[in-house]
Amino acid sequence: MTDSINILKILKTIWLKKVLVLKITAIFVFLGIINAFIAPNEYRVTTTMIPQTESGSGIQQDLGGLASLAGITLGNRSVDEIPPTLYPQIVTAAPFQLDMLKTILTTSKADSPITFEEYQSEYGGTNVLGTIKKYTIGLPGTIYNSLTKKTAEAGSVEVSDSLFRISNQERVLMESLSGILDLSVDEKDGIIALSIVMPEAIAAAQMASNAQKLLQVAITDFKIKKAKEQFEFTNDLYEERKAEFLSHQNALARFRDQHRNISTAVARNELERLEADYLLSQSIYNGIAQQLESMKIKVKENTPSFTVLQPVIVPTERYKPKRKKIVLTALFLGLVVGVGYIFAKQQYIILREEWKSTT
Repeated sequence: MTDSINILKILKTIWLKKVLVLKITAIFVFLGIINAFIAPNEYRVTTTMIPQTESGSGIQQDLGGLASLAGITLGNRSVDEIPPTLYPQIVTAAPFQLDMLKTILTTSKADSPITFEEYQSEYGGTNVLGTIKKYTIGLPGTIYNSLTKKTAEAGSVEVSDSLFRISNQERVLMESLSGILDLSVDEKDGIIALSIVMPEAIAAAQMASNAQKLLQVAITDFKIKKAKEQFEFTNDLYEERKAEFLSHQNALARFRDQHRNISTAVARNELERLEADYLLSQSIYNGIAQQLESMKIKVKENTPSFTVLQPVIVPTERYKPKRKKIVLTALFLGLVVGVGYIFAKQQYIILREEWKSTT
């Protein structure tokens, strides 16, 4: 019974102050409508794919069978795998982001295609909300960034070419890139989801397409790096042993041409030595040739293929702002703030009267 009385009392208080609640709510709704309609449009492009390596599959068995026919033993090889949890770190790494800055975009704001770096530098901060935020609540940060930029430029020094250098402008652009690019990985199924959010639909699709290609290249390079290094080492060794084999082969052929009728023990000993050198170099050459073929198969086997589940599609509907959601959220916040203000004011009056009565 007491709970019912308290609820009725609360409802009565709200009803008596309904005009104030409606005014506060109307203010919030009005601000929400303004925000909903001046906020710039944003389009989102998402693409998903699965990297697959032909290791331990049927193709490995087929290649192993073919290799065995040629006298090549592939053995059990481990594939260099990059953990899926590290994929997001690839897209936040400086080399990847610097390549992304060079993405060519088609935009309605420019007469000809421009790079993302040019797009972001010239048109990245022209929306109304961004400008208002920059010169109001973001003014201290704007001043600080301007000062630090001048300090960095004034105090810049030459460093060794072995160091990776990023200019202040590139750093700012990379931060903006991190804000529009997102990559998530489903560790269970191995699905990579990459998304780009930009003010223009075609530009967003172009950014997503290039990000997908760069990510595939990065994953591929990582997985075949060790196998490729082994192949290059074996190929260099193969060329050396091939030259040595051809040298012994030619030496043996010349000796036989010059000594068709061998009658002395010295000549016979020389022939046996040349034949032994030839057979040894031939054996080494054939063995390295087999290893080289094995390395070729290993590089091919470790090179991942990518199954694209969701290709890059130019969006036709905006991702943000969700105007209806913004207005409804503003309506809810207005009601909460209005009701909260009423009871907070009542509580303040009660506490003030109690304070007066105790003095």
